[in-house]
Amino acid sequence: MSTGMKRISRSRPVAVRRGRPEEPGEPVRPRRGRVVTLTGAALVVVGVVIGGAALGLGGGDRPAPRADVTMRITTIASCTLTESQSFSAVATYGAAQPLPLQAQGLITWLPQAGTTVHEGETLIRVDDRPVVLLYGAVPQYRTLRLPAEPTAGQAATGQTADRGSAGQATGEASTDPDSTETATGPLLRGADVRQLKRALTRLGYAGLDDRKTYTRSTADAVRRWQRDLGERPTGEVGLGDIFYASGPLRIVPGEGVTVGQAMSPTALERTSRTRVITATVDGTSTWARIGTRMNVDIENGDTVRGVISSVKLSDATGSDGGQSLDIVLRVARQSALKKAGVAVSVTHVTAHRAGVLCVPSAALIALAEGGYGVQTASGSYVAVKTGLFAGGKAEISGVGVYAGLQVSLPVGD
Repeated sequence: MSTGMKRISRSRPVAVRRGRPEEPGEPVRPRRGRVVTLTGAALVVVGVVIGGAALGLGGGDRPAPRADVTMRITTIASCTLTESQSFSAVATYGAAQPLPLQAQGLITWLPQAGTTVHEGETLIRVDDRPVVLLYGAVPQYRTLRLPAEPTAGQAATGQTADRGSAGQATGEASTDPDSTETATGPLLRGADVRQLKRALTRLGYAGLDDRKTYTRSTADAVRRWQRDLGERPTGEVGLGDIFYASGPLRIVPGEGVTVGQAMSPTALERTSRTRVITATVDGTSTWARIGTRMNVDIENGDTVRGVISSVKLSDATGSDGGQSLDIVLRVARQSALKKAGVAVSVTHVTAHRAGVLCVPSAALIALAEGGYGVQTASGSYVAVKTGLFAGGKAEISGVGVYAGLQVSLPVGD
């Protein structure tokens, strides 16, 4: 040639590789070169390798390059590419936590696992006495009752005459709303008393004030409540007779707990009342943190959104032998999770590109000078810049790259 450049025979091409190159078991990102249109003798090639295998990059047992490849035409198009990671998961009610009940004795009745208990209902029976759920923030820490009544001997000798009127001698509170004394001793006062009064009022027992004092009217309301429960109306609430919580409880008996066993701190357990998604992910998942949104794919084909609510180190070992993480996701649309224990999968989107130009990855050609290109339907070559690879497609851009451009794609022998 007059320019001094050696003519390259079209029958002996050098250094053109199609598809995305790879080493055995390890994907390799394409090299990125400058964007330039290549035609005619300016393209230096050393061979054609089909389907993403690079010449000389894998060992002697790879098939020899072939030039007789059937080609078809495909079109550069606008598309959306998404790269993601998916993990097996399960819908559960979360980890069970022991319910710190204070009743002592033998268990004589247990609820069914998964029972939701509301205010005024029985959690468990111990020595055939109910432990009742009430709503409140202050734990029960003492027995609530009126001061001890005077004995018959004390009343006969007038030992209480100087403590108040005859009505007060029977434990009646003073008509003075600020009084804390009766003829038999001081009345119990505290936030726990007011909490009990408010709970009984919600259950329909009228006539209770909102003060913190345990008066005779309080004891009378307790007696009416005890009769309705089928219990002896003592007018006092023993330690362990009630359990306070902020709302309804979903409860399950502790593992191995049965009727007839001695009551223990782990006899009953509580779980979340809403289903959550639990999964174990790789410890290298830096995105696994509270607040991260994920897709939850249910086996019926439905997909809902979940938000990570907790992350902790897992006892399980990751697939690579490293540390794993246990994550819990909240799901707002509970109706999609019809039952606990159902198998689901969770997906985290690591990259998302909408409205980009893309071609099948196999349409890419590795250029001798570096980077990638595509071969147009007319036979010319256009260098491209690659972006995200996902779902067998590659994001491309560059001078002369546009939607609708027809390029060649190998389809086999």
